[in-house]
Amino acid sequence: MFSANVVINHDPFHPGRHREVKHLTGPAPIKYLTPKTRRPFIVLRNGEAVLRKDWDQIVANHDTINVVMLPQGGGDDDGGSNVGQIIMMIIVAIVAYYTGYYVGAEWGTAAGYAAQTAVGIIGSVLVSAMSGKPKALGDGTNTSDWKTASPTYNLAAQGNTARLDGAIPVQYGRMQVYPDFAASPYVEYAGNEQYLYQLFCIGAGHYDIEAIRIEDTLIENFEEVEYEVVNPGEALDLFPAAVATSVEVSGQEAITSTWLGPFVANSAGTEATRLAVDMVCPRGLYLAEANGSLSGLSITFTVQARPIDSDGVATGSWVTLATETVSAATSTPQRYSFGYGVAAGRYEVRLQRADAKNTSSNAGHEISWAGLRAYLIADNDFGEVTLLGIKIRATNNLSQQASRKINVTCTRRLYTWTGAAWAGPAATRSIAWALYDACHTVGLPDSRIDLDGLLALDAIWTARGDAFDGRFDSTTTFWEALTRIAYAGRCKPYMQGGIVYFRRDQAVSLPVALYSMRNIVRGSFSMQFLTPSDDTADAVEVSYFDKDTWKPRRLVCKLPDSTAAKPAKIELFGVTSREQAYREGVYLAAANRYRRTIIKFTTEMEGFIPSYGDLVAIN
Repeated sequence: MFSANVVINHDPFHPGRHREVKHLTGPAPIKYLTPKTRRPFIVLRNGEAVLRKDWDQIVANHDTINVVMLPQGGGDDDGGSNVGQIIMMIIVAIVAYYTGYYVGAEWGTAAGYAAQTAVGIIGSVLVSAMSGKPKALGDGTNTSDWKTASPTYNLAAQGNTARLDGAIPVQYGRMQVYPDFAASPYVEYAGNEQYLYQLFCIGAGHYDIEAIRIEDTLIENFEEVEYEVVNPGEALDLFPAAVATSVEVSGQEAITSTWLGPFVANSAGTEATRLAVDMVCPRGLYLAEANGSLSGLSITFTVQARPIDSDGVATGSWVTLATETVSAATSTPQRYSFGYGVAAGRYEVRLQRADAKNTSSNAGHEISWAGLRAYLIADNDFGEVTLLGIKIRATNNLSQQASRKINVTCTRRLYTWTGAAWAGPAATRSIAWALYDACHTVGLPDSRIDLDGLLALDAIWTARGDAFDGRFDSTTTFWEALTRIAYAGRCKPYMQGGIVYFRRDQAVSLPVALYSMRNIVRGSFSMQFLTPSDDTADAVEVSYFDKDTWKPRRLVCKLPDSTAAKPAKIELFGVTSREQAYREGVYLAAANRYRRTIIKFTTEMEGFIPSYGDLVAIN
C-alpha cells in the first residue's frame, strides 16, 4: 500500500507545535504539494533540500516531504533576521537529528544523543562564524521581545502596573525596578482624609533594599507615606491585602426612599468577613444663613446586605448592617468610610437614604455612594517572594500620577558555595551564583550542577569585575534564561551526562585530544578561511542598561586600528557597568576579526573525548 507524508512547518523555531501533516495515498509531483503562499519556504525530501527547478520529481512510496516556512525580515545590522543564516540553522538541525538517529542505532541511545548534541553545537558555531557578524558564545543578544514586554527595560512602560497572569519577576544582582501590583489597590476615608493602600511584588526570593523612591524622591521625604517590606514567609501587618472593590459602585447619589443596588461585593469563590461602604458629600454639609454663616445639616442612610451563592442567587434575607448619620457645617467636601463585620460568605449590598433632601439653593445636602469593598478570607503567606506594602495619605504633596511611579533599588540575596559548604544568603551580583540559583529553582539537585566549575569561574569573574544585574519579568524558558545569565560572563551552559556545565571562552593551553590521519575519516577533513567582505562588521556597538541612570546606553567598541565605519549592534542583557560592556564589546570585535578559520572533520569514538570548549590538537 502506498504511503507518504507531507509536513508543513509554519514556525521553524517551534516545528512540533505549528505544523500540518498530510498523508498521501498515491504518487504526485512535489510542486502540487507546496502551499500557495507568498511567504518564502524551502522543501526537503527525506531530509535533503529540493531546488525549485526539481519540483517536478514524483513523491515515492514512504517519502517524507517537509515544507518549512521561513520568517521574513531584513538581514541588516539593525537586528533584522538573516534568512540565509536561518536556512543554514534549519539544515544543521536536520543533519543533527539524522546523525543522532544513525549513531543511536549503531552505538545506543546515549551515543545518539551525544552525537546529535555535538553536531548541533558545532553547526551553530559554524553558522554564526559564517554569518559575517560577531557572535559570542551565547544566543542572548536578541532582546527585542523581552524589552517590548518588560516594565523594567521599556522606558515607556516604566511604572507600577497590574500584569494579570504575568510572570513573577526573578532578579539577580542590583537593579532599580518598578514593582508590579501584588493585589488590587484600594482607598479608604478617615477624618475626611483619603488613604491609598498598595501592595507590590518586588520579586522572587530575598532582597536587600537599598532605597525606595516615588519617582525620583526618596520615600522618607514624604511624611504622608508609611511602608512595610514583607520578606518571604512573613505576614503583611500594615493593612489587609485581600480586598475586593466593586466597580459598579461609582458615585451614585443616594435618593430618599429609593434603594441603590443591590451590588455584588465579592466574586464567586471568595468569602468576605467584612464589608465597607464609602460615602461622599460632594458639596459638603451646610445651610447658608442670610448673614453668610453656615449652619449644620445631617444626612441619614441605611446599609443592608444579604448572602448570595456563586450564581448570584440570594440564599438569605436582607439584614440591616447599620443606619448611619453624618453631620457637618462646612462647604468642604466630606468623605466617610463605614465598615461592618459579617459572617464568612458572598454578599450583595444595597443602600437607601432615610431623610428628606434639602433642595434649597443655599444648602449642601447631597450624598453619594462612592465605593463598596469586601475584605476577604485569604492566606497571608505569599510564598517565596518579597513584597512591599505602602499606605499613602492623599495630599497636595503627592500627585496621583506619582503614586504609580514607586521604584525600588535592591540587590538579590543568594547562597554561595565556598567549596565545602553553602553560605548566606547574602546580597551578591555574582554571575556564578545566579546560574546556580536558576538551576536550583527548576529543581536540579547539586549533584547535577558543576559546583566546582562555578566556584572557579566565580573567582575569575570577581577578579575581572564582571557581574550580572538583570531582571526576568517576562515569560521565558529555563535554558534561555540560563544562557542570558552566562552570556554576561562570556560563558555558555551545556549539559553532558545529565550534569549542567558552564564553559567560559578563554585561552586554553593544554589539548585534551589529538586528531591526525590515524583517527580522522579519510576525505572528511577541510579547512575554510572566511575572508572579510564589504559587509563584514569592523566594530561592535554594545547596548547595555547603565547602573547610574538605569537607562539603555550605547557604546562603540573597536580594535585600535579600526575605523568603526560598520559596527554590529549587540545587546548585553544583565551588564550594567560601562567597563564590563566595553571589555565584552572589544572581545566580540576581536573574535570577529581573528576567528575566521573553520576546520571540519569526521572521527569515530574519539569524538567523545573532548567536551564543549576543550582545546584539541590537529596534525
